[in-house]
Amino acid sequence: GLRAAQLRASAQLEAIRGKTRDEALFALADAYRAFAGEHANLDRAIMGLQRELSPILPQAEQLTLRPILQVLDSYETNPADMKNPNYADGQAGSVYGQNPPLVNPTRGPGEWQTYDIVFHQPIFDGNRLVHPGSLTVFLNGVLVQDHWELEGHTWHSRRAAQEKPPATKGSIQFQDHGNPVHFRNVWVRELPSRYANTTHGSFLAKEADVTALRRETAAKLFAKIDQTKCGAEQVNQILEVIAYSKDEPFCGACKKICAGYLAQLNAMDDKALDANKGAILSVKRSADVLQRNKVVENCPLCAKIFSIVEQKGWNKKK
Repeated sequence: GLRAAQLRASAQLEAIRGKTRDEALFALADAYRAFAGEHANLDRAIMGLQRELSPILPQAEQLTLRPILQVLDSYETNPADMKNPNYADGQAGSVYGQNPPLVNPTRGPGEWQTYDIVFHQPIFDGNRLVHPGSLTVFLNGVLVQDHWELEGHTWHSRRAAQEKPPATKGSIQFQDHGNPVHFRNVWVRELPSRYANTTHGSFLAKEADVTALRRETAAKLFAKIDQTKCGAEQVNQILEVIAYSKDEPFCGACKKICAGYLAQLNAMDDKALDANKGAILSVKRSADVLQRNKVVENCPLCAKIFSIVEQKGWNKKK
């Protein structure tokens, strides 16, 4: 069974440890690292006369999840002649028991086959499954699994839902069935989970985390403003700040800077307004965005600028 095969693999690993680093039956000496999300690469060659299999288990800690990616001599496995028959979701590059490969790019027995595997484990919120996890696989440089969303455990001839969260991290394991198989060039790169990000719009985003990040961004922008001035530059800067947060002291500073710029506009004659057209229009663009998103409403400065632009005809296309 699966557990027995894993135990045999562990025993074989001990037998080869330290002998060959770039080619070994079970190259776990270089690959036995554990990740919640991972990008793995390996080459394998099936050397035996029998056409047997040696699956890759991207994550199998405590057997809570074991998506199996098939390693098998599938050369000449095709519907046309079936010189090397096999069931669809059991051939090389398949997610075992779930999804056949998109194509069969395998090379002949004894040749090196290269796998590139991107694995994301299932995501749970408590005991509620939020995302099922996925596998993307390139076999010999050809896409064979296109972000396949896992349908629970990969068991033969039956589906079993993932009912509880898997271990946070697990191991890559190679399973054998008694036939000579060589692995080399095994490397693993840890990938951050996109669902660990609680601030940038995924369905796991948390309002408190988003608010805190927005306030932190506002504070950084606020620190760059020269509050001794009340020109168009300072207005644009403070409007960007309150786009992130309307907390104090940001809101109070916004009222002060906008009031100062409004006073300047009220003191300008037509010639001065024309000379400051570019600056005035830049403030209008900033105000347009905030008003459209209802960040600012009933703003005296905005009303003044819109009035100037309308009277001057600056909003008319030539």
